[in-house]
Amino acid sequence: MRLDRRTLLGLLAAPMVARARPRPARADPPWLRREGSAFGTRLELESPAQGAQAAEVEQALEAAHQEVERIHVLLSGTTPGSDVSRINAAAGSASVEVSAETFALVRRCLELSELSGGVFDVTYASMSRLWTFDSAPGAAALPDPEEVARLRKLVDYRLVVLDEARTAVMLPSAQMRLGLGGIARGYALDRAARLLLGGGASTFRATLGGLRLCHGPQGPGGWPVGVPDPRAPDRVFASVELRDGACATLGDYERFVLVGGRRYHPVIDPRTGFPARASRAVTVLAPRALDADWLGKACFILGPKDAAPVLARVAGAQALWVTRDNAVEMTDGMKRRVKLGGKPTDGEP
Repeated sequence: MRLDRRTLLGLLAAPMVARARPRPARADPPWLRREGSAFGTRLELESPAQGAQAAEVEQALEAAHQEVERIHVLLSGTTPGSDVSRINAAAGSASVEVSAETFALVRRCLELSELSGGVFDVTYASMSRLWTFDSAPGAAALPDPEEVARLRKLVDYRLVVLDEARTAVMLPSAQMRLGLGGIARGYALDRAARLLLGGGASTFRATLGGLRLCHGPQGPGGWPVGVPDPRAPDRVFASVELRDGACATLGDYERFVLVGGRRYHPVIDPRTGFPARASRAVTVLAPRALDADWLGKACFILGPKDAAPVLARVAGAQALWVTRDNAVEMTDGMKRRVKLGGKPTDGEP
């Protein structure tokens, strides 16, 4: 049988086509997870199982979970017997010896309070009993302005007394209170990350409320983190690329009351004693979760212009704001890592 040129070429090409067929894509390893709650919010720890290392990763996730719970018990202001609760119980009467860990964190907080010009202040809890944000609709009421002015004078990190020799902390006034809620979540996630890395989890994601810490590869652009629309929180209006670092998102939409058509929320400006007004929301990136945590509060209170020198003191920190006027502003470094999907929804201030 004689083959024509077209048939011959087809037969020669057939084996080449067969060899060029793509192999089935290799399935990604399953993700191992630990979930729970700490500091009044949801905790999620995730890492992909890597074959023979799966058992090690499981152990690392469990150790990280227990570490976050331990720090919660140690630093919570509402847990009886915690270091912070004992400091507050002895306010105005005695200094309290605490663990070296708590003492070092309080000392660091006082340094950060100074760096922020006092807008991040761990004595903010002195005013916490004045403000409640869980009232039934129509039942919310503002605190007495005179009481706000009186207690505002007690919000002053410079009044906290540290005894290095005894690792003791004292609040000089009986009505002063210490609160580490503005930094404890970030501290806990950094501690958890150390255990995950040490336990063989080279890729992971740790989330505690509005705070996220990621490590390892997740596509060419990093881990995508959605930025909620402050006036439509179920909608994401932007996405931020997170690479080996932390992201904190803070907004006036999480817990709030409306009084006279005005929104009041739990982020109190120590300079006024009232909820901060410069921002509707802020998203901060930083290499460490501790820095993302406290910077989120400071940047929210200060707004874009006044926060710039504070951000500049933390290497690698970037921020995006939705201002009180619903404008979107961001640092130059953040512009390279954000994808905007539209404008945030406008609405009541």
